[in-house]
Amino acid sequence: EDLDMKLHASSPSQAPSLPQSTTSFTPEAPQPTTASTTDIDNLMNKGKSAIRRTEYLRQLFNEHKKLTRSDIIEILSISPNTATKYLKTLCEEGFIERIEPSASTRSHYFMLKDQN
Repeated sequence: EDLDMKLHASSPSQAPSLPQSTTSFTPEAPQPTTASTTDIDNLMNKGKSAIRRTEYLRQLFNEHKKLTRSDIIEILSISPNTATKYLKTLCEEGFIERIEPSASTRSHYFMLKDQN
């Protein structure tokens, strides 16, 4: 519609005239996208950095109170060594404590420490 390229002339030397525009073309600047709160929460909870994962672990312990190392490995999709490192950090901070009901390491779990 802006460019009518149909040739109405009988000779090829006559080129169609293009309409003259009185306005100049200025490209629109890209508008910044704003992420919703849900998008930000998902990003924070699914973050791959150690700080995001330990923060997510704190939220999990606040919500569920007791978790096993296997639970954490599955929830965060991390290696057993990485899970152990995060749990050790939270124990050293005094946020959680390791409960050993028997000598078997399979029975050990971690519990949110009483925050009083």
